[in-house]
Amino acid sequence: MNKIIKLIQPRANIGVVHLIWGPLGIKTFNAFLQSYSNNPVGLKHDLILVFNGFSSEKDTLEYKSLLKHLRYSSLFIKKPGLDIVSYYIAANTFCYDYYCFLNSYSVIIDKDWLTKLHHYATRDHVGLVGATASYESVYSDFVNNHRFSSAEAPLYRRIIRDSYFNRIRHLYYYHPFPNYHIRTNAFMIKGQILKRIKHKTMRLRIDTSRFENGRISLTRQIFKMQLDVLVVGKDGKAYQKEDWPKSNTFWQNNQENLLITDNQTDKYSKANNEKKMFLSRLAWGDAR
Repeated sequence: MNKIIKLIQPRANIGVVHLIWGPLGIKTFNAFLQSYSNNPVGLKHDLILVFNGFSSEKDTLEYKSLLKHLRYSSLFIKKPGLDIVSYYIAANTFCYDYYCFLNSYSVIIDKDWLTKLHHYATRDHVGLVGATASYESVYSDFVNNHRFSSAEAPLYRRIIRDSYFNRIRHLYYYHPFPNYHIRTNAFMIKGQILKRIKHKTMRLRIDTSRFENGRISLTRQIFKMQLDVLVVGKDGKAYQKEDWPKSNTFWQNNQENLLITDNQTDKYSKANNEKKMFLSRLAWGDAR
């Protein structure tokens, strides 16, 4: 059974949920913590820290020693699980009107990050807002870029990977490009809408991938509700799906309009020009 390590009385209608994945180590958490402390947004909210992937509660003590200056609630998940699963456990444990979910790699780089996300998330016609999004399609990547496996792989594996059946399987689970989806590293959603989102049991990484960008993804379920899905930038503007490639957030130009970075935005930042062009094509095709 999961255990609440520390519980504060809610003082706001916004819960900011940050996942701490044990195997990443304290350095990754400290990067988030420093960014959170250095960008003290004025909007009232409660910080909820979800400890996942730790052998025991004792292993969280070093992390909690860094939190003496913070007001927060924390949740210890006994059985290690995936990030989306952790988000749902937190949402079922703590009740808020709005949830902002941040994954383990999230680093905040704008002082008004939460205010800007919340400004649009509160609108009646908006169902989901995120710091980044993409048009990338796992199916189209398979067809155009990754279908043929390495010659060093066993023959039977190459036959399976390059088979017509495997192509149909990809098409069954993933929409072709452009596959509109908000990335789940940093997003905000109304609590009442989150309750309406359907999801299958998530045991494998591929299950969370399908939740993020599959045919029945979080984003596509929001679209079916006839609600807008927006990317919000550092400039304070909200971008509809047709304008996501112009937002200068994820895998575009210098990503200068980002509110929150993560390991994938870092991968782009550290890449050479050729690699950046490749990643940008994956995410946006020729729509940049």
